[in-house]
Amino acid sequence: MQKRRLSFDLLKLAATFAVVFIHLSTNVKTYADFVLLDTLSVRFQIYNTSVSLGCWCVGVFILLSGFSFLNPKKNVDFIYVSKKVRRLLLVLLFWNAFYQLISMLAIGKLNIFESARRFADMLKGESYYHLWFIYLVVILYLLTPLLRMYIFKLKKRQLEYLLLISFVFLNVIPFAFSGVLPFNNYLKFIYYLPIYVCGYYICAFPPQKKIRRIIYSLGVLCFALTPVLNTLFYQKIVSLPDLVFTYPNSPTNMVTAVALAIFFKEYFTEQRMSQRLKKAVSAMIGCSFGIYLCHVIFLEIAKILLLPLLYKYATLIEFPLAVIIFVLSYLLIFVLKKIPLINKLV
Repeated sequence: MQKRRLSFDLLKLAATFAVVFIHLSTNVKTYADFVLLDTLSVRFQIYNTSVSLGCWCVGVFILLSGFSFLNPKKNVDFIYVSKKVRRLLLVLLFWNAFYQLISMLAIGKLNIFESARRFADMLKGESYYHLWFIYLVVILYLLTPLLRMYIFKLKKRQLEYLLLISFVFLNVIPFAFSGVLPFNNYLKFIYYLPIYVCGYYICAFPPQKKIRRIIYSLGVLCFALTPVLNTLFYQKIVSLPDLVFTYPNSPTNMVTAVALAIFFKEYFTEQRMSQRLKKAVSAMIGCSFGIYLCHVIFLEIAKILLLPLLYKYATLIEFPLAVIIFVLSYLLIFVLKKIPLINKLV
């Protein structure tokens, strides 16, 4: 069995927290709250910056999946993939039904017709908002055996060429000319193929120190540029703002994700991590996916109980509240994992 990398587990937990923080930030102030604001106003820039802080998280998840599933030392065949996909589809079915049920109860529309419509929407790729990621992962997993057959035959230079042209045509050009293309959840995998394959590249051809420094510099630059580019390329589409560089498939977020993965891999080695941190990471990593699934429960509760306070003092309490939601989600998943059958859904 392949030994886990604690450095990547730590990064995955950081990315999971970033998901919680972003969802909290985007739910505290809706688009309607700042659609008419001047892009140079303080309110707009606070929102823009807070959302930009963690939008690299999806790229990190996909890169780490590529590092694992495209690892030549790991046996990933169609049987292995089918087991993973079956579990993910079951998770999607359960959690989408759970959130849709709560939603229908909240608006007083719990009936067979509304339930059937929402189930049909899920089949079409329109699930509860944060579950779109599952569609993406399922399709990448299904493609993995074929990708392994192809990329394992490539030499280093050939793979670098493939990564370069796919990054340019799938991540850079769409943002340069048309912003985010209106693909549904079944088709979003196209944008993430470059960073998924990049996970294999980092595994098979670890960059040398000089190259790492260049990547770190680009990562810091892209991270800092994200809110700036959001301001410069701010658009209003169908009367709503479009901060395109906060989208997880933007080129800046992809570069930031790659830089973070390489940095954590090189810096957070087991020798450098304290025993307390190792134990904490090892204890929590098994709940990271469950935290992603259930954190919206506590987010919605926070909105109901604290919305006026959140709206007025968002800048001061967003981070500590995100920590509280993260911890509560972890505790819930920790308990659910002890329950037979339910533990398969988290």
